[in-house]
Amino acid sequence: MHILVVEDEKALCDTIARSLRRLAYSVDCCYDGQSALDMLSIEKFDLVVL
Repeated sequence: MHILVVEDEKALCDTIARSLRRLAYSVDCCYDGQSALDMLSIEKFDLVVL
């Protein structure tokens, strides 16, 4: 499962991503809405966590 985590607080986003990766998920982080929209336009995600 490929997950996109969108959170403007970098430390929190990285913590969430690290926890999900430990559970064997593929995770990308975006730190603002515009970069999340850009990422969504070029990659397919199964889940977006806002």
